[in-house]
Amino acid sequence: MARTLRKKTRKQTKASAKAAETASFLRKASRPLTRRQRYKCNKGLVSLKIPKVFQSITAANATNSPLLSLPAEIREMIWKFAMRSSGPDIPIDFDDTAHLPKSADKFPAASHETLKELAISLPRVCRQVYSEAATMLYSENLFSFKHGFVLSAWLERRILAQREAIRKVALSLDFHANYTLSQGDDLMFQQHKADIEEEIRLLCPNFVGVIWF
Repeated sequence: MARTLRKKTRKQTKASAKAAETASFLRKASRPLTRRQRYKCNKGLVSLKIPKVFQSITAANATNSPLLSLPAEIREMIWKFAMRSSGPDIPIDFDDTAHLPKSADKFPAASHETLKELAISLPRVCRQVYSEAATMLYSENLFSFKHGFVLSAWLERRILAQREAIRKVALSLDFHANYTLSQGDDLMFQQHKADIEEEIRLLCPNFVGVIWF
């Protein structure tokens, strides 16, 4: 059985600690920062303001890291090479995603090989890389969709900063054409496409237009 302090001794110890705290001999232990306090968000992204406790680490990384000490232009080229797909687009559809890695959960049924070649987790390396490459996956790639409801659901799962980085998407004409072209109304079809682009633009402030295929 482990030995314990006598009741009288415990009282004296508590009294001494209290007296020292009152006399400012001991600093009162501060609560650790919560995850929300440590990683404040702006448009869904972690705030780039560096907490004081991390400033020395950030400065050391920028000086000592062979990668982070490279010129900004070269780092940007590296991030783009790592985040840009080698194919013309990244197809998105809602199929079974059980075979995909956890980091790919937000890209349902995109080609496993396509995701494998992209450094999706690159922004997690450190705060500096995050600040430079957090939305590059969206600004440097063209995502394609065969169904409008898939595009809508996919956009709803993106944070504002990611949607701001999206300039174009590719969308199939087939499912839109069935209704309007069957009636021979090309004007209605063109209006339908314009309405779709406007809906996307409401979610993606910097959106340029749809590439129809």
